[in-house]
Amino acid sequence: MKDDGNKPAPFFELVTQGTGNGLKQHDLSGLIWHDEVMTFDSMYEAQVWALDEPYNKLGWEYDGYRTADPKIAGALVWELMKAKTAGYGRREVFADEQHVDKTTIYRVWVKWTRPEPGALHSD
Repeated sequence: MKDDGNKPAPFFELVTQGTGNGLKQHDLSGLIWHDEVMTFDSMYEAQVWALDEPYNKLGWEYDGYRTADPKIAGALVWELMKAKTAGYGRREVFADEQHVDKTTIYRVWVKWTRPEPGALHSD
């Protein structure tokens, strides 16, 4: 296969929760945030880090996770949504991006929810 010098560009999809013509505003006051300074060169490294560190602490030690690395944020959202889809998470997962001083900060945060009566893993 011939190398034409084109490198694949990373792809991340921004999903928003719309209400009519506007976006739903979330009250982020009172959330405890962890600001990550690490960045990774590969998605694999970011995935391993996200599953080991913030995945296990988000919702327990802090409510939100801020990073300048979109790979970490994407991996973290992926793992949180995977657990929620499988029925293991009682957390609502949110993500957005914030632009500060020409830098994009990716934010991921969770809010605990109560399960429906009779639902899988209900208390």
